[in-house]
Amino acid sequence: MTDELQVIEIPLETTFGMIKGMSIPDKDMVEAFAHSALRAVRMALVEDNIYSAIDTLDKTRLVEEYIKSKVHRNQAQLQTQNIIAADRYEMLWELGGWLDENIKTGRANQYNNREVIALDALTKNKPVFWLSDLGIDNRQSSQWQRIRTNISDVNDLRSWCQDYIADGKELQWGLLWSYANPRPPREPEPKIEVDLTPAGKKFYQMIKNVRKSMKEYFEYLSKNDVPLREYIFMGAALLDIGNIGRELLFCGKKLNDRTE
Repeated sequence: MTDELQVIEIPLETTFGMIKGMSIPDKDMVEAFAHSALRAVRMALVEDNIYSAIDTLDKTRLVEEYIKSKVHRNQAQLQTQNIIAADRYEMLWELGGWLDENIKTGRANQYNNREVIALDALTKNKPVFWLSDLGIDNRQSSQWQRIRTNISDVNDLRSWCQDYIADGKELQWGLLWSYANPRPPREPEPKIEVDLTPAGKKFYQMIKNVRKSMKEYFEYLSKNDVPLREYIFMGAALLDIGNIGRELLFCGKKLNDRTE
């Protein structure tokens, strides 16, 4: 937790009603609502009241969706939408950390008995929580935990959000997911040692991208004007992507008649 927690009663429904009643939602009121909701989520998680935390998250999302609809009709500023989105993303970050520490995986059965685990938890003065009881699914739980794991410092998340808000770009879930799960850098393409024809180079790229069907592989490599070196090279490349290469090597009619 990075901010001091305060015991505060959040009239979320009342505030939502006030925001919804505005022809143009007030940015300051939306910001105050979002910050209060975030504090409420933190307070609930400190008390292990996960149900209240998720309920507050859901209500915050309702407000965010309403603001978003107003933005689309040019009745609200994108910055207002981004402000509440940023705090909701921080809620997900907080929830991800809590789930990682507290959730029990799997389902209760004779080998994973709820009562036995609950009794053990009672001796440790720690409640037990099962994902199936929280109203969220495995995918959501996994995503929220990954956000917490891959963004170790909440200040990094805040800086990322503020950069979007400052640039006037829309904060979206896909962008957050990409930020939390950056793609590894692409490895450089290996240098082709064989002197391929222009058509061969183009077809080779199609092979690497797995865009051609098996029929098209055979049609291309059955042409009489394909050099032997190219036929052998393509066959080896196909071997790298599956059994199709093995079948191809056995259907090489006229292979012995081809020359350089």
